[in-house]
Amino acid sequence: MIEDIYLDSYNQSYHLEEFRFSPVGLSPYTIYNSDFVNIPPIEIYSSKNIERRVLERVKESKITSDIADLIERGLNNKKIIVGYTNPSKFKFVYQKIKQLAGLKRDWGLGFYDKLDDVTYIILDDNINILGNSKFDLPLIIAHELCHMAAAQNNKTKIIESNMNNILLPFFSNLIIHIAENDEHIKELNINFKQLLKENIDILIKCLKHISTKIEVNYNPIDSKNYISGSNFLDNIEDIWDIYLEKIFKKVDYISLQKIRQIILYSFEKKYIWGHTDINFLTDDAIKFSYKKIGINIGNQLIGQEPVYISEVLAISNENGFQSNVLKCIKKIDMGK
Repeated sequence: MIEDIYLDSYNQSYHLEEFRFSPVGLSPYTIYNSDFVNIPPIEIYSSKNIERRVLERVKESKITSDIADLIERGLNNKKIIVGYTNPSKFKFVYQKIKQLAGLKRDWGLGFYDKLDDVTYIILDDNINILGNSKFDLPLIIAHELCHMAAAQNNKTKIIESNMNNILLPFFSNLIIHIAENDEHIKELNINFKQLLKENIDILIKCLKHISTKIEVNYNPIDSKNYISGSNFLDNIEDIWDIYLEKIFKKVDYISLQKIRQIILYSFEKKYIWGHTDINFLTDDAIKFSYKKIGINIGNQLIGQEPVYISEVLAISNENGFQSNVLKCIKKIDMGK
């Protein structure tokens, strides 16, 4: 089963801080249950001291200082949980993620779960032996809050507010790069760029449809909305097929399917089937699209973007919120 969870990892240089997050004085905070990539129930342990240290770092950071009050409410109401897990279970999860992405170095782990409406930051491998943070915790929190805002899009409007400046440029470049670089599709001699320009409103509808279906309304507990395994992928494929056909009416169905297959290849292999093989055109197109909106993706884990639309917002804002995004983040419901 694929649960509505955004699972992210971060490859950053060691970020030593003067305060410590050592796993002492911990108490059980919650048990996280997920069927995502066969993750077992995870007990998460934390403490008021860890929350206090996190808040100190949040207030100091240029990334999160403007939303420190929001994050404090999230910590107080357990909408943001920062803590440690059972070591053996964390090792299982961590190795699984590394296996999926073909990673060899240390990675930080954070995720947002829609069913719980909670952002989780796992410290087990974010903290070195001295209790110092190896990864920039505000960066991880900022990233996950973008996913949280997307799940609450009916209130935050983060998708609509950032359609023209971030999402449309990214996905337009993604589609065009694939169409112009695939050997079979190039032979069609069709001006995909012009066709997309003429039908840009249809792409907007496509992105809103996917985000609403997967990030806002998706609920595996509701049998009517239950999507699992290959059914989940079929559902996403159908949405992309419908809109690609409307945008590129002059293009034959087989060629459009090829474009869609390339768009979704990384997500399908990494997140549905757990394979590590990649399609270089898919990953090149994603990296190219980030570069076109001013983001150097580096070694970041990619592939979720065509399914979880807010991943583009999360990655492009994790080092500092753009004004449109910040306004939406401030509307997240963290409780009172």
